Amino acid sequence: MDKTTATLIAASIAAIASFISIFANKASEFRAAHRKTLSDYIHDLSKTLHQVVATSDILTKTNTDENWRNWKEKSEDAKKKLKEMRPELRYTLWGLDYGFKMLSRLPDWVVHAQKYPKHEEKIVTKGAKIASTLDKCIRKSYQKGRPPRFYEVWKVNRASKKFEEYYNEFQEFKKQNPR
Repeated sequence: MDKTTATLIAASIAAIASFISIFANKASEFRAAHRKTLSDYIHDLSKTLHQVVATSDILTKTNTDENWRNWKEKSEDAKKKLKEMRPELRYTLWGLDYGFKMLSRLPDWVVHAQKYPKHEEKIVTKGAKIASTLDKCIRKSYQKGRPPRFYEVWKVNRASKKFEEYYNEFQEFKKQNPR
């Protein structure tokens, strides 16, 4: 190998290393930008996800009308906050919109099932599954600095679809068994 060939190989290796470095820096910048966008919402979002499920669960366990009204108001506040956050997170957490939409319905659906305790509990359980799946997906998105992956979105949407299907089945049951 002569001197010019060695120089050409060294220059090629340096150019390839530069391109790799540029792409690595861009990927790092994208991850940092995604984390920054999510960091503005992550505290309120995690709190709101928990509140929607917790207040709905407490609604199923209250005994007096006054307590029930108080917890219904709290669940409505949590639902409202989740609905307000939903459009703001639509593009940052692309694909999770259906999960947020279904979870925001949890308090209302618990109220609709108030006279059917067995179904009320199952509705809360399925809503909690959506919240848990959303939480894992959002946490991973923040940690990795990337939008949710296809499989993660699929899991959230699957839990949401099961929730919606169960509620529709409950509505049919309710029509046949009015109380």
